[in-house]
Amino acid sequence: MSRFARYTLTLKRGCAGLLACCAAVYLLLWNEGRAVQHAHGVAAGLAGVVTIDPRRVDAAHDQKLVHVVGQATVEGTLADPLFGLTAPAVKLLRQVEMYQWEERKHEAPAPHSPGDAVVTWLYPKVWSSKIIFSGGFHESQQHANPTEFKLHEAEQVANNVTVGAMTLSPGLINQFNSYEPLPLTEQDAARLPAALHRQFKLFEGMLYQSQDPQHPAVGDVRIKFLVVKPARVSLIARQSGNTFVAWRSGDKSQPDLERLVVGEQTAADLYVAVVQTNSWLTWGLRGALFGLLWFGGTWVFKPVEFVGAFIPYVAELLGLGVRWCSFLMAAVVELVIVGIAWVGERPIVAIAAWLAAAAMTGFTFRRARRVPEATLSRAATAK
Repeated sequence: MSRFARYTLTLKRGCAGLLACCAAVYLLLWNEGRAVQHAHGVAAGLAGVVTIDPRRVDAAHDQKLVHVVGQATVEGTLADPLFGLTAPAVKLLRQVEMYQWEERKHEAPAPHSPGDAVVTWLYPKVWSSKIIFSGGFHESQQHANPTEFKLHEAEQVANNVTVGAMTLSPGLINQFNSYEPLPLTEQDAARLPAALHRQFKLFEGMLYQSQDPQHPAVGDVRIKFLVVKPARVSLIARQSGNTFVAWRSGDKSQPDLERLVVGEQTAADLYVAVVQTNSWLTWGLRGALFGLLWFGGTWVFKPVEFVGAFIPYVAELLGLGVRWCSFLMAAVVELVIVGIAWVGERPIVAIAAWLAAAAMTGFTFRRARRVPEATLSRAATAK
C-alpha cells in the first residue's frame, strides 16, 4: 500500500472515530440525564407514599402512590393446555430441555515445547433448553445435534391475583418470579392424554421422551414444570379503585413506579431496589460508552500524529502513545459529563468527578513533559 493510500485510510478512520466520539458524547448526555430524572422522580414519588391496609379499599387513597404488604392469593388453578397438569399458582411454566452435545475447548502446556499449548476438544452431553448449534463444532460430523424442538416452552399466568381486597395489575403479576420445581407424581402421569402417556416416561418427577431416562441419548427430551406459588408480597404503585396501576407524576420525564417483591419490605427498601435496578443500567451504559469513546479516540488521534509534531503539547502527549491519549480523553470527557449532569442533584458527586478529571489531566501533562527529557537522556547515554 502506497504512502498516499495509507494517509487516506488513516484520514477515513479518523473521521469515523470522530463520528463515534460524537455519538458517544450524545449518548452519555442522554444516559446521565435519564439517570438524574429517574432518581429525582423516584425520590419525589416516594416522598408522598402512603402505607395502606389492603384488607379494605379506602377511597381516600385513590390515585395516590401507596405501599402495601400482604398475602397474595389466587382464584382457581392454572392448567398446562398440552399435558393437563394443574396447580394453584400465580405462574405455571412448562420447561422443555433436550439432551445435546456441547463443545468445550481445553488447552494444556505442551510437554516438550515451552510456550506452546496442546488443544483438546471435549464433547460432554448436557440438558439444554436451547438448541446448541453443532455445525460450528471442531468435530461436527461426529457430534451432530438436532436443529429444532418438537415441543416448546409454555407459561400460564393467573388472571386474578389479590392481596386482601385489592386486585393486582398485570404489571405487578408479571413481577412474580420466584419459581420452584413442581415434581410430577404417578397420579399426574396417569392423567396424561393417551398419546402423550405412550410417548413419555416419569422419572425423578419429570417426563422423559426417551427409551431409557437413566441413560438418555442425544435428541431425547424431558419436560419439567415450575410454579410461582402465592406468597406474602410487598408492592408500591398507584391505587386505582380496588386495583393498582403504574404511578406517574405530572412530569412526563419522571419514571413510572410499579414494583413488587416477594417478602416483607418497607417503602424505603423498595426505593433502594428501584434505584439499584436503574443504577445497573446506568453503569452498564457508562462502561459501553466509555469503550466507544476510547475506541473512537484511537482512530481520531491517528491522523493527528501527522501534524502533531508541529503543535506544542500535542507532540508531547502523543509521545505517551495513542492508546493512552485516547484513554485519557474518554475518561476526562465522561467524568466532566457526569459532573455536569449531577451537579444539581448530587453536587458532591459532581465535584468529585471534576476533581478526578482535573487530576488525570494534570498527571498526564506532567508525564508528557518528561517524555522528551527521557528520550534525550537515553540518547546521551547511548553516545
